[in-house]
Amino acid sequence: MCLVYADCGLFFTGAIFNRRRFSQCWRCDDVLCVIEMSRHRTDVIPHLQSTSLVTSGIFGLSDNPIHLGDVFVLAGLVLRWQAHPAMILLVPAFMYVIALSFMKPEEMRLKTGFGDDFVAYCDTILRWLS
Repeated sequence: MCLVYADCGLFFTGAIFNRRRFSQCWRCDDVLCVIEMSRHRTDVIPHLQSTSLVTSGIFGLSDNPIHLGDVFVLAGLVLRWQAHPAMILLVPAFMYVIALSFMKPEEMRLKTGFGDDFVAYCDTILRWLS
C-alpha cells in the first residue's frame, strides 16, 4: 500500500529521474513555474528580486510550488524505498528547514518589492498548498 502512495506522490510532481544520474530530476511543477514566470517576464532565480509578482497558474495553488514539489518527492522516495517508518519524520523536518532557510528570505524580498500586493496575495493563498 505504501508503494501506491509513494508512486502517487512522485507522479503528482511529475518526477522523472535519469537512471544514470539520480540527482538529475525534472519535475512538472518546476517546468510550470518557469513557464509562468517567463510569461510575466520575471527572474526565475529565487535569490534575485522579482520584477513582477506572479499569482497566476501554479502560483494560484501554492505560494511556493517548487518547495512543495520537493516535499512531495522526498515523501514519495521515503515511502517508495520502504525506509524505516521513522524516516517519514524527515519530511516535516525538511519543510521546517526550507521554510526558514529559503521561504522566509524570499517572502521578505517579495514584501519589500511588492508591498501591499504581496500581502494581499499571501492573505488569499497558503504557504504550502491552497
